[in-house]
Amino acid sequence: MTLDDLLKFKSWVIENQCEQVAVESTGSYWIPIHAVLEDSVDLMVANAYKIKHTPGRKSDLIDSEWIAELCLNGMIERLGYFPKRIGNFEG
Repeated sequence: MTLDDLLKFKSWVIENQCEQVAVESTGSYWIPIHAVLEDSVDLMVANAYKIKHTPGRKSDLIDSEWIAELCLNGMIERLGYFPKRIGNFEG
């Protein structure tokens, strides 16, 4: 995912008036998403283990739908609060 892709995603989130975005803490893919959205929306970094083990219908094919449903129903426990600008993405 490029910076341009991330900025397009941020624009989409804002244009669609999303109040919250939830991402799993799997690997490090969430870090650039966090960096781009942290000042624009309530961003929830969720424990991937807890999402996977929440009773319901989680599968790799519908992860985003399941995470969105959990988020909308207040069923995601935040992994933590992160300082502004976790990483330096300027190269």
